[in-house]
Amino acid sequence: MSAQLIPGTYFGRVVNAGWTKSSKTLSHGIVLTFRATHAKQQDGQWAELAEQPDDIDGVFWVINKSGGINEIPLKQMNQVFGWDGDADKVTPDWFCSEERAICQFIVKGEEYNGKMTYKVDSVWPKDSQGPGIQHLAAQDVRAVKQQYGAALRAALGGPKAPPAGAPPKLPTPASGGPARQATVAPPRNAPPAAAAAQREPGDEPTEGAPQGKLLTDLSNVMDAMSDRRAAADGTPF
Repeated sequence: MSAQLIPGTYFGRVVNAGWTKSSKTLSHGIVLTFRATHAKQQDGQWAELAEQPDDIDGVFWVINKSGGINEIPLKQMNQVFGWDGDADKVTPDWFCSEERAICQFIVKGEEYNGKMTYKVDSVWPKDSQGPGIQHLAAQDVRAVKQQYGAALRAALGGPKAPPAGAPPKLPTPASGGPARQATVAPPRNAPPAAAAAQREPGDEPTEGAPQGKLLTDLSNVMDAMSDRRAAADGTPF
């Protein structure tokens, strides 16, 4: 009795291919049948399977439920098998040929209506390192340094990086007194400054009112003194 594949990464080949579609939406997919020969171990090495497991299917929905394109499964079909989008090539003869049938695939479990089923979730080229952690290329590392290097150094006690969008720091004035404010010369042929508005008659400023009242009071006192002297000896003041 053959064994059922459990979740994991396998090496094998495609043994069947065709189209399928959803009965409820506009989704259309490429259904591939896989046959595993090796399983990837925890140390990353391939181990040959002791017995031949059951074949397992995977559906790659290249058309989504609204009739649009599903880019991820479409790119998988192109990158792994070299499929160019020609619907007529989705056949056992084309997908199962020796030059394109060998591949890696990942099996995952899915619970549906209380029952666990297993299917192929994704497919990879035969020499792929799989969906592991991606290491950046040299030019990408340089971009990290330019964008984040100062902030990383500052977090570990180095010079603090200026905040993004901060204005440049102005130079401090020389010692010996405050910096003098620059005088901007008026432009040549500039129009004359506007003259002060002329006051209407009787529109004297209020700050002049106390001084005028003092003069009036002094004049009245002098007149009164003159009148008293004239009354006494007849001599005007």
